[in-house]
Amino acid sequence: MRVLLSLLAVSGCAVVDVGETCMTYSDIQVPAMPTGATSLATSFSLDDLGPFSSLAGDGFTLSFTRAEVRTTSGIDNFGFVRDATVKVASNNPQSTLPTVEVLGCDDCTIGSDTAELEVAGASTIAAAPYVESGSLAVTLGFVGSAPSVAWTMDADVCMTGSAQFKAY
Repeated sequence: MRVLLSLLAVSGCAVVDVGETCMTYSDIQVPAMPTGATSLATSFSLDDLGPFSSLAGDGFTLSFTRAEVRTTSGIDNFGFVRDATVKVASNNPQSTLPTVEVLGCDDCTIGSDTAELEVAGASTIAAAPYVESGSLAVTLGFVGSAPSVAWTMDADVCMTGSAQFKAY
């Protein structure tokens, strides 16, 4: 995970932007679905939140930007997907944060006949409280003619961040 920071000083205020950074979860096992199934969901935990943990604690505004999934075995492409969602919850049992849909696409046709599918959007959900909870529970949901074979995929969940500080 690489973090790119940029700093801009404007009229006594410093703005710090964190370039898009992605966290990867590999080898997600997806079971075969019954013939005729039209939806599936699979979940995983992101426990290594890397530099985002310290940024959230330092008052940065963090936003979810996109998720990218890649088939690694069992299926060749995401041609079966019509709609996709990414939901996030805190994986901390003490947390009261709700499960929220942070990204989604209706009619996900761009790139669907390839081994990669991007789910993007302009998320208005504040990511910092979820990152501060220490671990994310991520659920990927797909609507379409679900594969009747077991398959695996890798997933990236991506964020950006920014903060403003008074320059003295």
